Amino acid sequence: MGRISFRSSDDALVSLKAAVSSGRPVQVHLDVSYLPTWCRALNEHPADCDRMVAGFSHALIVTGYDPSSIYLNDAPWPDGWGHPTSRDDPRFKDIKVPVAEFMVAWDQAKYIGPWGTEKYGPYGPYWMVFIEQTSGAQLRKKSVEEILAIQKDLSRNVVADIDQNAGGDLSGTSWDGIAKTRALFGDYLAAHGHGEAAAVYHSLAGDWDRGESMTTEEARAMIRGVIRAKEIEARSKF
Repeated sequence: MGRISFRSSDDALVSLKAAVSSGRPVQVHLDVSYLPTWCRALNEHPADCDRMVAGFSHALIVTGYDPSSIYLNDAPWPDGWGHPTSRDDPRFKDIKVPVAEFMVAWDQAKYIGPWGTEKYGPYGPYWMVFIEQTSGAQLRKKSVEEILAIQKDLSRNVVADIDQNAGGDLSGTSWDGIAKTRALFGDYLAAHGHGEAAAVYHSLAGDWDRGESMTTEEARAMIRGVIRAKEIEARSKF
């Protein structure tokens, strides 16, 4: 399974759409007290939707999107709580909610403890989980050109992020996770005729992987130097 957590709403939304577009339903963690459209689509007692309080944690499946909306699937609620209890009830499927409303609910799921505290929980912000691509999941799959364009969009701020964060605390850096994303994208590029770009991404994977065994100052120097230069080079080759 792939698990992704972002602190940027724009990057999170682009990644969510990329995963959904590849034919994979994506599970997201939301605070549905910020999702009144979802509540009113399901609840047989609309007044209940006005009484929800912050911290209403719930997982939903994203099944699609359009320029202004996100489509969600829910599941039967065994105790009802004003919601349908049959899995065959069509109200659970493709619930259309505004993108702006969805993004607030997705962001607010980051809070744990007393509601409204600035403490990030284990599921956010912008938490999602999905099944990795398999040979049988080809419906609505993007073309190579579209995938490369999505990657360009995702990585558009990588140098700015390095410049902003390399001087900070690196203790929480997911060295292995970053290395894997570079290696996987390198494999994709190699399989689709972009050998030069693939070589740079594979080299980057090795650099990021080594960062975990370095001292903070060594890692910081590598990020600002070798990695920064290769990230720029990599994007220029596809």
